[in-house]
Amino acid sequence: DAFSDMPEINRKNNSLRTHGIFKKVEPLKFQFLGAMENPERTQIFYSPVLGWNNYNKTMLGLAFYNSLLPSKNFEYMLMPLYSFGAKNINGSANIDYNWYPAHSAFQSIKLKMEYKKYSYGDNPFIMNYQKIAPSLNFSFRKKDARRPIEHSFILRTIIVNKEEVKYTKVETLNFVSLKREKINNNYYINELKYQFINKNTLTPHNASIDIQQGEGFVKAALEANYNFIYRGKNRGFDIRLFAGKFIFNQNTSNSQYGFAMDGSSDYLYDRTYLDRSKTSKIFNKQFTIDEGGFKNLTAIPASDNWLLSVNLKTSFPGRLPLRLYADCGLASNNTDIVYDTGVELTLIRNI
Repeated sequence: DAFSDMPEINRKNNSLRTHGIFKKVEPLKFQFLGAMENPERTQIFYSPVLGWNNYNKTMLGLAFYNSLLPSKNFEYMLMPLYSFGAKNINGSANIDYNWYPAHSAFQSIKLKMEYKKYSYGDNPFIMNYQKIAPSLNFSFRKKDARRPIEHSFILRTIIVNKEEVKYTKVETLNFVSLKREKINNNYYINELKYQFINKNTLTPHNASIDIQQGEGFVKAALEANYNFIYRGKNRGFDIRLFAGKFIFNQNTSNSQYGFAMDGSSDYLYDRTYLDRSKTSKIFNKQFTIDEGGFKNLTAIPASDNWLLSVNLKTSFPGRLPLRLYADCGLASNNTDIVYDTGVELTLIRNI
């Protein structure tokens, strides 16, 4: 079909070379940023990337990817970055394969492989972490394509290799010193997560059940979010509920529940932090809405049993992008109710 006269869903399988390897693969074409799909070329898009954190400092590199619109069965994104602070190669990569099975209970099935490597500390050495996370995401088929309700569940394994410092006491005559050496700390987390999302225009809400298993522990968590929008998409009232419980715990690692989540408690390395080890006076204030969901870091130790919290937020009167918030919670290791309250500036909802 050299002149593309026939109506086709897939025009990427019309080429066949008479010699060489990969005969069915169209000639490669590198394109800046992106473009619409060209059925006569195997397109590789690229764009420059600039990054920074407190340990890698400035990072410069390129992102290579094969998909903008429409989505493909096979998609990838490779982003190598050179760190001018750590003097090494960092970055991330995602490789996805999507199935859209017909006559199945699932609308789509995604097999995903995620990789990332960055520095997280610089005292006394530059210390790096690496994360590999294969996952399967199953999205259930809707009875009606226009329904705003979505159901899905995710099976994921997170494998982390984290460099740490080991101190060894060295005695020579009457002098005692500490020998410092870099060691690797490896651990894994298996995760099963179910998600329910209702994208109703006036009252969008969602809920999830998350079960994690690692060496020496099994923990479960329930999170629910309800948004009542009464004036524009950034105006309304939000409520969030969280309940977490260790089913089994013989591990004293940082997988414990916390009221406020920062870089040092992100043991899954899912988030992006500018100062993961909290050595900067400015960037160490960054937090994420997870687990207890508090906006202000608390001095309450992490809980190794259970934690409950409620997070409330409402818009300010008028047009100013301000919101009042209040959080309260209770944990197994603290007899008092913990709370905070304040005012936040919201330029973009949920960011």
